Amino acid sequence: MKNFRKNQGITLVALVVTIIIIIILATVAINFAFGDNGLIRRAQGASDYYMNDIEYTDRSIANVESYLDEIVNDVEVEQVTDENPGVLEGSGVANDPYTINSIEDLVFFAYDVSDGNTYEGQTVKLGLSLDFNSNKSYVEPLRTDYEEYGYNGELKTLLTTGEGFKPIGTTIRNDNSEKYSFAGIFDGNGKIISNLYINIDFGDKEPNYQCALFGLNYGVIQNLGIEKCNITAKAGTCLECASIAGRNSGEINNCYSSGKMTYEVNVRTYRRNRRQLIWYNTQ
Repeated sequence: MKNFRKNQGITLVALVVTIIIIIILATVAINFAFGDNGLIRRAQGASDYYMNDIEYTDRSIANVESYLDEIVNDVEVEQVTDENPGVLEGSGVANDPYTINSIEDLVFFAYDVSDGNTYEGQTVKLGLSLDFNSNKSYVEPLRTDYEEYGYNGELKTLLTTGEGFKPIGTTIRNDNSEKYSFAGIFDGNGKIISNLYINIDFGDKEPNYQCALFGLNYGVIQNLGIEKCNITAKAGTCLECASIAGRNSGEINNCYSSGKMTYEVNVRTYRRNRRQLIWYNTQ
């Protein structure tokens, strides 16, 4: 009987010691894994470093490609210094016009018109020449925060591939009762927009599609050059395609364009609506 009690006592002590050791080891392990300098934080830091390194590498490659493109095409692109990309500086009056200082500004301007702001009675000026293919024309070419404006991904990539640039203004409904047009004054200021890329397949849903820098213009477009544009449009119904304005019910003064424009319309639909098919060739 005495031996039994003695063994029982030793067993309880061993159990308590074991539990204490387990608690200590668990505390050490948790701290080792989740502490300020633990494995989890180190792994997260390594992951962040890796992602930043990839982003830096991608940006460096894009800069080199942009630089080589300038050399090959013998062009000089001014580096934008827009402190508020996506925000048009100025008040819109003639002596203080809204100014487009980057590709980001141009993207916002296109979205704003297509969202219902006609800019009627206001003036918008192009502050400097812009090249969609050059990183210098963007504040951040790899930015991915422009989903609100219809670009879900890296901005420059989406503007130069896929559907490309979304035109400034458009007709929405079949009966043309709802139009989102530009009705102000757009002063190109003697500047040039290069490598405008648009590639849109409108399908067979509705008639009266516009495809150009300005989809629908009721205002004045002046002093603007468009060079090396690449515009492609397809539709099963009426298609209005051009480089500067797809449908122009306003004025286009002292402007020019060069590049490539192609369109494709369903043959039967084209025959039925041939009088409605409009090709504004501003070359």
